[in-house]
Amino acid sequence: MAAEATDETRDVTGEEVSPEVTESAIKKMKRGELNELAAQYGLNPDDYARADQLRSAIFEYLQSRQQPDEEPEAAAKEQATATEAAEEQTAGPKPNPPRLRIQRRGKKYREAHKKIDKDAFYGLEDAAKLLPDTSIVNFDAAAELHVKLGVDTKQADQLVRGTVVLPHGSGKTKTVAAVVPEGKEKEVTQAGADAAGYQSMLDKIAKGDIDFDVLVAHPDVMKELSSHAKTLGPQGLMPNPKAGTVSDNVAETVQELKSGRVEYRVDRYGSIHQVVGRVSFSPQQLQENVLALMQSILQARPSSLKGTYLRKAYLTTTMGPSIKLDTATIT
Repeated sequence: MAAEATDETRDVTGEEVSPEVTESAIKKMKRGELNELAAQYGLNPDDYARADQLRSAIFEYLQSRQQPDEEPEAAAKEQATATEAAEEQTAGPKPNPPRLRIQRRGKKYREAHKKIDKDAFYGLEDAAKLLPDTSIVNFDAAAELHVKLGVDTKQADQLVRGTVVLPHGSGKTKTVAAVVPEGKEKEVTQAGADAAGYQSMLDKIAKGDIDFDVLVAHPDVMKELSSHAKTLGPQGLMPNPKAGTVSDNVAETVQELKSGRVEYRVDRYGSIHQVVGRVSFSPQQLQENVLALMQSILQARPSSLKGTYLRKAYLTTTMGPSIKLDTATIT
């Protein structure tokens, strides 16, 4: 009677395997015999084009079935401890963990930051009163409004931009120049323009004599002025109807610019950054300027926009910490 097959005489598939098969015997086997043996071990002979490849696969399978002796647990722990000690000596002292962003700021900034509750949303009135206390510079710092909008700047019709006259100005005096047809220089100069003319202004621009902050132009001179676009464009001075610097009534535009008209536009990240005054302004003046700007931004909401338009708003000073605003108080 044949002996009953045991686990030691069966492969992973459960089929009985002859225990007399040795490495030397396998080396002497021909392809047909190797095919039969491989089938017993659960290997597919068709996966191997040559006999030596199939023979190597059988050897690897037999080696994988052998269970190596386990290393004593005490010896393993001792080896691991020795390895860790060697790594610590090689690596030297551990580096200090990176500091928080606020810890990398200057002393004045950190002191100003402590005056703001980072988890609170301030009403516009409270933020305007707190703003002067957060200024860390020795000059009359600018008061800035930063607004995050829910627009897609990859869509041309969602590039929000516009102009608004701040009731109390931005606190910065602008030098305004105008290019107008012959005979209108006096009218524009009386309106407040620092320089005005036609051919004289074109010659001045051609020489690169740019000593103004804003350039306003009449539509009738834009054809001649366009030849200087390479000079004016990179400096952001080229008159543009969207920016309100090309106008039939140049005198009125000059008066608005002198009285505090500013241009805003969304950047590629969907944010608007605009100066709304100075720290020396009263809280009431800052509030009125912010509300005037926000009214213009809200009116410029793209018709194709779906979802939340105004997401976040912050009030800050030059180089100072920001104050989170409650958007309900600025809309």
